[in-house]
Amino acid sequence: MLVVISKETAPHGITTATLMAEEILEKRKREIKSTANPNWSQISRLDRQAQELRWALGQLVQGILEVARTEHPDVTIEFDRNESGVWVLSVNTATPLENLWEAICAIGSEVQEKFKTLDLLLVPKTPNQLSFSWT
Repeated sequence: MLVVISKETAPHGITTATLMAEEILEKRKREIKSTANPNWSQISRLDRQAQELRWALGQLVQGILEVARTEHPDVTIEFDRNESGVWVLSVNTATPLENLWEAICAIGSEVQEKFKTLDLLLVPKTPNQLSFSWT
């Protein structure tokens, strides 16, 4: 399920994206618990990842919307999970993002530093789009 977030829909969009991510992690926890010998440390790790993901999504989206506010009021952020199971948060604008590249990288670095388990990767896709992805 693709979630598109703009400055107008940010609070609802962040909540929706977080719930979507948590739902997938909860499904994985149920799968682990249903085995004959559940791995409780793996379940605990999934709980931590859900908390980290919630925080990281909020920080990334709010930070990106804040730095893009003046020069890129049309910015949208798409959040989805691709067919390989990789989470992707894409930043899109009608105009090139070059002037925001450093600011967005700094936001990503801050999130990465706080939660190393997210393994963030920032990828410029086109001059008007870049993506954060993590497994």
